[in-house]
Amino acid sequence: MFNHARKNVYGFSRAYSQSTQAPGRYLMSWGNNKDGRLGLNSKVSKVDSPTLISAFTPLASKNRIDKVSCGKTHVLCSTENGTGGVTPTYGPELVKFPDNHKIVEVSAGDCISAAVTQQGDLFTWGYGGRSFLGFQIWNPALGHPNGGDLTTPKKVEYFSKNEVKIVKVSCAKYHMGAVSKDGKAYTWGKGAWGMLGNNANSNSLEPKYINSEFFKDAKVLKISLADQFGGVLTEDGKVYVFGKNSGNQLGVESNGFLYTGGQFDGVKKPALMETFTSKQIKIKDFALGSSMSAAVSDQGDLYMWGKSQQTPILVDHYEQNGKKFALQNVTSCSASDNTITCLFEDNRAFVAIDSLATRRSYGFGPRHFNGKPHKLFAGSGYTIAIVDV
Repeated sequence: MFNHARKNVYGFSRAYSQSTQAPGRYLMSWGNNKDGRLGLNSKVSKVDSPTLISAFTPLASKNRIDKVSCGKTHVLCSTENGTGGVTPTYGPELVKFPDNHKIVEVSAGDCISAAVTQQGDLFTWGYGGRSFLGFQIWNPALGHPNGGDLTTPKKVEYFSKNEVKIVKVSCAKYHMGAVSKDGKAYTWGKGAWGMLGNNANSNSLEPKYINSEFFKDAKVLKISLADQFGGVLTEDGKVYVFGKNSGNQLGVESNGFLYTGGQFDGVKKPALMETFTSKQIKIKDFALGSSMSAAVSDQGDLYMWGKSQQTPILVDHYEQNGKKFALQNVTSCSASDNTITCLFEDNRAFVAIDSLATRRSYGFGPRHFNGKPHKLFAGSGYTIAIVDV
Protein backbone atom coordinates (compact mmCIF):
# COMPACT_ATOMS: atom_id res chain seq x y z
CA MET A 1 0.00 0.00 0.00
CA PHE A 2 2.85 2.35 0.79
CA ASN A 3 5.46 3.31 -1.74
CA HIS A 4 8.03 5.62 -0.16
CA ALA A 5 11.12 5.80 -2.31
CA ARG A 6 11.19 9.58 -1.92
CA LYS A 7 9.90 12.01 0.75
CA ASN A 8 6.23 11.11 0.93
CA VAL A 9 3.02 12.82 1.98
CA TYR A 10 0.19 10.77 3.44
CA GLY A 11 -3.43 11.62 4.27
CA PHE A 12 -6.02 9.89 6.41
CA SER A 13 -8.77 9.77 9.02
CA ARG A 14 -8.93 6.12 11.07
CA ALA A 15 -6.30 3.48 13.09
CA TYR A 16 -5.18 0.32 14.99
CA SER A 17 -4.58 -0.25 18.69
CA GLN A 18 -1.16 0.22 20.22
CA SER A 19 1.21 -2.73 20.45
CA THR A 20 4.80 -3.35 21.52
CA GLN A 21 7.04 -0.82 19.79
CA ALA A 22 10.62 -0.96 18.66
CA PRO A 23 12.71 2.20 19.19
CA GLY A 24 11.94 4.86 16.61
CA ARG A 25 9.52 7.65 15.75
CA TYR A 26 5.79 6.96 15.71
CA LEU A 27 2.54 8.75 15.03
CA MET A 28 -0.30 8.66 17.59
CA SER A 29 -3.80 10.13 17.63
CA TRP A 30 -6.86 10.54 19.85
CA GLY A 31 -10.16 12.41 20.01
CA ASN A 32 -13.00 12.67 17.47
CA ASN A 33 -12.63 10.05 14.72
CA LYS A 34 -15.34 11.34 12.37
CA ASP A 35 -14.47 10.59 8.72
CA GLY A 36 -11.52 8.49 9.92
CA ARG A 37 -9.40 11.55 10.70
CA LEU A 38 -7.40 9.65 13.37
CA GLY A 39 -5.86 7.37 10.75
CA LEU A 40 -6.58 4.25 12.82
CA ASN A 41 -8.35 2.11 10.20
CA SER A 42 -11.31 1.97 12.57
CA LYS A 43 -14.85 3.33 12.45
CA VAL A 44 -14.98 3.93 16.21
CA SER A 45 -16.42 7.41 16.82
CA LYS A 46 -13.99 8.51 19.55
CA VAL A 47 -10.63 7.52 21.07
CA ASP A 48 -9.91 8.80 24.58
CA SER A 49 -6.14 8.28 24.85
CA PRO A 50 -3.11 8.44 22.52
CA THR A 51 -3.24 5.45 20.17
CA LEU A 52 -0.59 4.22 17.75
CA ILE A 53 -1.31 4.73 14.04
CA SER A 54 -0.11 1.30 12.96
CA ALA A 55 0.08 2.14 9.27
CA PHE A 56 3.29 4.07 9.92
CA THR A 57 5.03 1.46 12.08
CA PRO A 58 7.12 0.13 9.12
CA LEU A 59 8.36 3.68 8.52
CA ALA A 60 9.57 4.27 12.07
CA SER A 61 13.09 2.92 11.63
CA LYS A 62 13.69 4.28 8.11
CA ASN A 63 11.58 7.28 7.07
CA ARG A 64 10.56 9.06 10.26
CA ILE A 65 7.44 11.24 10.32
CA ASP A 66 8.57 14.85 10.27
CA LYS A 67 5.63 17.17 9.46
CA VAL A 68 1.92 16.91 10.27
CA SER A 69 -1.01 19.23 9.59
CA CYS A 70 -4.57 18.68 10.81
CA GLY A 71 -7.45 19.93 8.69
CA LYS A 72 -11.18 19.95 9.34
CA THR A 73 -11.72 16.38 8.18
CA HIS A 74 -8.34 15.18 6.93
CA VAL A 75 -4.68 15.02 7.95
CA LEU A 76 -1.46 15.51 5.99
CA CYS A 77 1.92 14.20 7.08
CA SER A 78 5.34 13.90 5.49
CA THR A 79 8.47 11.90 6.26
CA GLU A 80 12.01 13.18 6.80
CA ASN A 81 13.05 11.98 3.36
CA GLY A 82 10.37 14.18 1.77
CA THR A 83 7.23 12.15 1.05
CA GLY A 84 3.63 12.72 2.27
CA GLY A 85 -0.20 12.28 1.83
CA VAL A 86 -4.01 12.73 2.46
CA THR A 87 -7.25 10.81 1.82
CA PRO A 88 -10.97 10.68 2.65
CA THR A 89 -10.49 7.01 3.56
CA TYR A 90 -9.84 5.38 6.96
CA GLY A 91 -6.11 4.78 6.51
CA PRO A 92 -3.13 6.78 5.20
CA GLU A 93 -2.48 6.85 1.45
CA LEU A 94 0.49 8.21 -0.45
CA VAL A 95 0.06 11.52 -2.27
CA LYS A 96 2.09 11.50 -5.46
CA PHE A 97 3.92 14.59 -6.67
CA PRO A 98 5.35 15.18 -10.15
CA ASP A 99 9.10 14.78 -10.66
CA ASN A 100 9.63 13.12 -7.25
CA HIS A 101 9.70 16.42 -5.39
CA LYS A 102 10.92 16.26 -1.78
CA ILE A 103 8.32 17.74 0.59
CA VAL A 104 9.46 19.89 3.52
CA GLU A 105 6.18 21.48 4.68
CA VAL A 106 2.47 20.55 4.53
CA SER A 107 -0.82 22.24 5.44
CA ALA A 108 -4.34 20.82 5.55
CA GLY A 109 -7.29 23.22 5.43
CA ASP A 110 -11.03 22.68 5.53
CA CYS A 111 -11.23 21.08 2.07
CA ILE A 112 -7.92 22.17 0.55
CA SER A 113 -4.30 21.05 0.93
CA ALA A 114 -0.82 22.40 0.22
CA ALA A 115 2.79 21.23 0.28
CA VAL A 116 6.15 23.01 -0.04
CA THR A 117 9.07 21.32 -1.79
CA GLN A 118 12.75 21.46 -0.92
CA GLN A 119 13.22 23.65 -4.03
CA GLY A 120 10.78 26.23 -2.62
CA ASP A 121 7.86 25.41 -4.93
CA LEU A 122 4.29 25.36 -3.64
CA PHE A 123 1.76 22.70 -4.68
CA THR A 124 -1.96 22.89 -3.88
CA TRP A 125 -4.99 20.69 -4.44
CA GLY A 126 -8.59 20.20 -3.26
CA TYR A 127 -11.92 21.98 -3.58
CA GLY A 128 -11.92 24.66 -6.26
CA GLY A 129 -15.59 25.64 -6.41
CA ARG A 130 -19.00 24.40 -7.55
CA SER A 131 -21.83 25.13 -9.92
CA PHE A 132 -25.01 26.68 -8.47
CA LEU A 133 -28.13 27.39 -10.57
CA GLY A 134 -25.99 27.44 -13.68
CA PHE A 135 -23.39 29.79 -12.21
CA GLN A 136 -19.82 28.71 -11.45
CA ILE A 137 -18.78 29.67 -7.93
CA TRP A 138 -15.01 29.54 -7.57
CA ASN A 139 -13.08 28.78 -4.43
CA PRO A 140 -10.04 30.98 -5.16
CA ALA A 141 -7.89 29.50 -2.38
CA LEU A 142 -5.79 27.14 -4.55
CA GLY A 143 -3.82 29.98 -6.14
CA HIS A 144 -4.42 29.08 -9.79
CA PRO A 145 -5.88 31.70 -12.18
CA ASN A 146 -8.24 29.24 -13.90
CA GLY A 147 -9.83 27.91 -10.66
CA GLY A 148 -11.60 24.53 -10.44
CA ASP A 149 -11.17 21.37 -8.34
CA LEU A 150 -7.79 19.63 -8.22
CA THR A 151 -7.60 15.95 -7.31
CA THR A 152 -3.80 15.90 -7.54
CA PRO A 153 -1.13 18.44 -6.51
CA LYS A 154 -0.49 21.30 -8.95
CA LYS A 155 2.33 23.83 -8.72
CA VAL A 156 1.37 27.46 -8.04
CA GLU A 157 3.09 29.09 -11.01
CA TYR A 158 2.95 32.62 -9.59
CA PHE A 159 5.91 31.97 -7.31
CA SER A 160 8.12 30.22 -9.85
CA LYS A 161 7.38 32.94 -12.46
CA ASN A 162 8.43 35.62 -9.99
CA GLU A 163 11.41 33.62 -8.66
CA VAL A 164 9.95 33.47 -5.14
CA LYS A 165 10.99 30.54 -2.94
CA ILE A 166 8.38 29.43 -0.37
CA VAL A 167 9.27 27.98 3.05
CA LYS A 168 5.95 28.08 4.98
CA VAL A 169 2.28 27.64 4.03
CA SER A 170 -1.07 27.78 5.85
CA CYS A 171 -4.49 26.68 4.59
CA ALA A 172 -7.88 27.78 5.92
CA LYS A 173 -11.27 27.23 4.23
CA TYR A 174 -11.43 29.78 1.42
CA HIS A 175 -8.00 31.43 1.64
CA MET A 176 -4.37 30.42 1.84
CA GLY A 177 -1.10 32.08 2.83
CA ALA A 178 2.63 31.51 2.45
CA VAL A 179 5.97 32.88 3.66
CA SER A 180 8.92 33.25 1.28
CA LYS A 181 12.57 32.47 1.99
CA ASP A 182 13.32 36.19 2.25
CA GLY A 183 10.64 36.69 4.93
CA LYS A 184 7.71 38.08 2.94
CA ALA A 185 4.07 37.10 3.43
CA TYR A 186 1.62 36.30 0.62
CA THR A 187 -2.12 35.58 0.75
CA TRP A 188 -4.79 34.72 -1.79
CA GLY A 189 -8.37 33.44 -2.01
CA LYS A 190 -11.54 34.95 -0.61
CA GLY A 191 -11.06 38.55 0.50
CA ALA A 192 -14.19 39.33 2.55
CA TRP A 193 -13.65 40.91 5.98
CA GLY A 194 -10.09 41.80 4.95
CA MET A 195 -9.01 38.21 5.60
CA LEU A 196 -6.14 38.53 3.08
CA GLY A 197 -4.56 41.33 5.12
CA ASN A 198 -3.87 43.51 2.07
CA ASN A 199 -6.19 46.41 3.00
CA ALA A 200 -8.91 45.22 0.60
CA ASN A 201 -12.04 43.07 0.56
CA SER A 202 -11.74 41.62 -2.95
CA ASN A 203 -10.99 38.02 -3.89
CA SER A 204 -7.65 37.05 -5.39
CA LEU A 205 -7.12 33.95 -7.53
CA GLU A 206 -3.35 34.41 -7.39
CA PRO A 207 -1.01 35.24 -4.48
CA LYS A 208 -0.57 38.86 -3.45
CA TYR A 209 2.27 40.25 -1.35
CA ILE A 210 1.33 41.80 2.00
CA ASN A 211 3.21 45.10 2.14
CA SER A 212 6.09 44.83 4.63
CA GLU A 213 5.39 48.38 5.81
CA PHE A 214 2.59 46.88 7.89
CA PHE A 215 5.26 44.95 9.84
CA LYS A 216 7.75 47.84 9.98
CA ASP A 217 9.91 45.91 7.49
CA ALA A 218 10.58 43.02 9.91
CA LYS A 219 10.85 39.61 8.25
CA VAL A 220 7.90 37.25 8.62
CA LEU A 221 8.71 33.88 10.23
CA LYS A 222 5.28 32.24 10.22
CA ILE A 223 1.77 32.71 8.87
CA SER A 224 -1.34 31.13 10.40
CA LEU A 225 -4.83 31.26 8.88
CA ALA A 226 -8.20 30.23 10.26
CA ASP A 227 -11.77 30.61 9.00
CA GLN A 228 -12.06 34.21 7.65
CA PHE A 229 -9.01 35.66 9.47
CA GLY A 230 -5.26 35.25 9.79
CA GLY A 231 -2.02 36.50 11.29
CA VAL A 232 1.77 36.54 10.99
CA LEU A 233 4.69 36.30 13.41
CA THR A 234 7.72 38.49 12.68
CA GLU A 235 11.37 37.99 13.58
CA ASP A 236 11.18 40.62 16.32
CA GLY A 237 8.62 38.55 18.26
CA LYS A 238 5.52 40.52 17.25
CA VAL A 239 2.17 39.14 16.08
CA TYR A 240 -0.05 40.95 13.55
CA VAL A 241 -3.64 39.86 12.81
CA PHE A 242 -6.26 40.67 10.17
CA GLY A 243 -9.71 39.63 8.95
CA LYS A 244 -13.06 39.01 10.59
CA ASN A 245 -13.31 39.93 14.28
CA SER A 246 -16.93 39.25 15.20
CA GLY A 247 -16.01 36.73 17.91
CA ASN A 248 -12.85 38.28 19.41
CA GLN A 249 -10.82 35.90 17.28
CA LEU A 250 -8.18 38.52 16.42
CA GLY A 251 -7.22 39.18 20.02
CA VAL A 252 -7.09 42.96 19.52
CA GLU A 253 -9.22 45.87 20.70
CA SER A 254 -9.79 47.20 17.20
CA ASN A 255 -12.60 49.29 15.78
CA GLY A 256 -12.47 47.32 12.57
CA PHE A 257 -13.89 48.87 9.41
CA LEU A 258 -17.59 48.42 10.22
CA TYR A 259 -18.88 47.90 13.77
CA THR A 260 -16.70 47.51 16.86
CA GLY A 261 -16.92 43.96 18.17
CA GLY A 262 -20.14 43.43 16.28
CA GLN A 263 -21.34 40.86 13.80
CA PHE A 264 -19.81 42.74 10.87
CA ASP A 265 -16.49 43.71 12.45
CA GLY A 266 -13.27 43.15 10.52
CA VAL A 267 -9.70 44.43 10.09
CA LYS A 268 -8.46 44.84 6.52
CA LYS A 269 -4.76 45.35 7.20
CA PRO A 270 -2.45 43.75 9.76
CA ALA A 271 -3.03 45.04 13.30
CA LEU A 272 -0.34 44.66 15.97
CA MET A 273 -1.32 42.60 19.03
CA GLU A 274 -0.45 45.31 21.51
CA THR A 275 -1.25 43.16 24.55
CA PHE A 276 2.15 41.57 24.01
CA THR A 277 4.20 44.59 22.96
CA SER A 278 2.83 46.82 25.73
CA LYS A 279 4.24 44.36 28.27
CA GLN A 280 7.45 43.76 26.27
CA ILE A 281 6.46 40.13 25.67
CA LYS A 282 8.17 38.54 22.68
CA ILE A 283 6.36 35.69 20.96
CA LYS A 284 8.22 32.67 19.57
CA ASP A 285 5.24 30.66 18.30
CA PHE A 286 1.53 31.23 17.68
CA ALA A 287 -1.42 29.41 16.13
CA LEU A 288 -4.90 30.59 15.14
CA GLY A 289 -8.04 28.50 15.48
CA SER A 290 -11.56 29.41 14.40
CA SER A 291 -12.80 29.60 18.01
CA MET A 292 -9.61 29.79 20.08
CA SER A 293 -6.03 30.87 19.42
CA ALA A 294 -2.74 30.64 21.31
CA ALA A 295 0.76 32.08 21.51
CA VAL A 296 3.96 31.07 23.33
CA SER A 297 6.39 33.69 24.63
CA ASP A 298 10.17 33.41 24.54
CA GLN A 299 9.92 32.79 28.32
CA GLY A 300 7.77 29.69 27.75
CA ASP A 301 4.44 31.20 28.86
CA LEU A 302 1.16 30.25 27.16
CA TYR A 303 -1.43 32.88 26.16
CA MET A 304 -4.91 32.20 24.76
CA TRP A 305 -7.76 34.30 23.37
CA GLY A 306 -11.03 34.09 21.44
CA LYS A 307 -14.71 33.46 22.21
CA SER A 308 -15.56 35.69 25.21
CA GLN A 309 -11.92 36.73 25.72
CA GLN A 310 -11.11 39.70 23.50
CA THR A 311 -7.40 40.02 24.29
CA PRO A 312 -4.81 37.35 25.20
CA ILE A 313 -4.71 36.05 28.78
CA LEU A 314 -1.90 34.16 30.50
CA VAL A 315 -2.86 30.52 31.13
CA ASP A 316 -0.52 29.42 33.91
CA HIS A 317 -2.20 26.18 35.03
CA TYR A 318 -4.78 23.56 34.17
CA GLU A 319 -7.00 21.42 36.41
CA GLN A 320 -7.39 17.68 36.13
CA ASN A 321 -9.11 15.30 38.56
CA GLY A 322 -9.39 18.09 41.11
CA LYS A 323 -5.68 18.94 41.00
CA LYS A 324 -3.87 21.96 39.56
CA PHE A 325 -0.87 21.59 37.28
CA ALA A 326 1.47 24.39 36.25
CA LEU A 327 1.61 25.50 32.63
CA GLN A 328 5.16 26.73 32.11
CA ASN A 329 8.23 26.12 29.96
CA VAL A 330 6.01 25.69 26.90
CA THR A 331 7.97 25.14 23.68
CA SER A 332 5.27 25.19 20.97
CA CYS A 333 1.54 25.43 20.36
CA SER A 334 -1.06 24.40 17.80
CA ALA A 335 -4.70 25.39 17.20
CA SER A 336 -7.68 24.26 15.15
CA ASP A 337 -11.34 25.20 15.53
CA ASN A 338 -12.05 24.42 19.21
CA THR A 339 -8.78 22.73 20.20
CA ILE A 340 -5.48 24.10 21.53
CA THR A 341 -2.40 21.96 22.18
CA CYS A 342 1.02 22.76 23.58
CA LEU A 343 4.21 20.90 24.42
CA PHE A 344 6.44 21.39 27.48
CA GLU A 345 10.21 21.12 27.85
CA ASP A 346 9.75 18.09 30.15
CA ASN A 347 7.85 16.19 27.42
CA ARG A 348 4.40 16.78 28.91
CA ALA A 349 1.53 17.74 26.64
CA PHE A 350 -1.54 19.93 27.25
CA VAL A 351 -4.82 19.93 25.35
CA ALA A 352 -7.67 22.43 25.82
CA ILE A 353 -11.00 21.64 24.17
CA ASP A 354 -13.67 24.33 23.87
CA SER A 355 -12.13 26.21 26.80
CA LEU A 356 -9.79 29.17 27.32
CA ALA A 357 -8.73 28.21 30.82
CA THR A 358 -9.12 25.05 32.89
CA ARG A 359 -12.51 23.58 31.92
CA ARG A 360 -12.18 20.58 29.61
CA SER A 361 -8.39 20.74 29.65
CA TYR A 362 -6.19 17.68 29.87
CA GLY A 363 -2.56 16.88 30.61
CA PHE A 364 -0.62 14.00 29.06
CA GLY A 365 2.75 12.77 30.32
CA PRO A 366 5.34 10.55 28.60
CA ARG A 367 3.63 7.47 30.11
CA HIS A 368 0.50 8.20 28.07
CA PHE A 369 2.54 7.94 24.88
CA ASN A 370 4.88 5.10 25.90
CA GLY A 371 7.61 7.52 24.81
CA LYS A 372 8.44 11.21 24.51
CA PRO A 373 6.11 13.45 22.49
CA HIS A 374 8.22 15.26 19.89
CA LYS A 375 5.52 17.46 18.32
CA LEU A 376 1.80 18.01 18.88
CA PHE A 377 -0.85 19.03 16.33
CA ALA A 378 -4.43 20.20 17.02
CA GLY A 379 -7.31 19.14 14.81
CA SER A 380 -11.04 19.81 14.95
CA GLY A 381 -11.75 17.94 18.19
CA TYR A 382 -8.79 15.60 17.77
CA THR A 383 -5.01 15.58 18.26
CA ILE A 384 -2.05 14.03 16.45
CA ALA A 385 1.35 13.51 18.13
CA ILE A 386 4.79 12.59 16.84
CA VAL A 387 6.34 10.40 19.54
CA ASP A 388 9.93 9.20 19.96
CA VAL A 389 10.13 5.75 21.59
